[in-house]
Amino acid sequence: MFGQSIDKGCYGHINEYKKKRLTAALICLAVIAAFVIITFAVFHTRKSVFTILACVMAIPFAERMIGYAIVYNYRSLPEDIYKKINESKYSKEFLYDVTVSDGEKIHYYPCIFLSLEGVAVFDTDVSDKEKRIAAIRKIFDMEELECEIITDVDEFLGLFDEETKSDQGMKEHILTYGV
Repeated sequence: MFGQSIDKGCYGHINEYKKKRLTAALICLAVIAAFVIITFAVFHTRKSVFTILACVMAIPFAERMIGYAIVYNYRSLPEDIYKKINESKYSKEFLYDVTVSDGEKIHYYPCIFLSLEGVAVFDTDVSDKEKRIAAIRKIFDMEELECEIITDVDEFLGLFDEETKSDQGMKEHILTYGV
């Protein structure tokens, strides 16, 4: 329906997710409007099966709008920062556009590195830093897991050396917690 999809954990996933949700919501809204217009134009009343269909279509419309509203403020990294991270020799170790729900809120991590030694997140936004770190620790059930949110791309890339390897199991686990 929308061409090739960008997988979870890949750069651009959150932007594509928002586009798909909004497009699907607008299609649902257009169908609802068509049912209402047909009802009034053809039957000159609200009492029609098309009115019921319009009401039923409100459910998928609402579902898609809620999905869009939840991630509305999240944006993939700027292209220049992504290119700088992607050009590093450790680029295959990172996940991008990761969302994690802690039951209260969905937390967004534009670029994340996961290993059993610790978690490093690159993000220019450090609001709710402690809650975002707690959410990561909670999903891995590791209160002592070392977590850090870094705002400088050079400092972030400076954390890694030849021995640095991400944990594939952790990568797969975290991707099950978001959109």
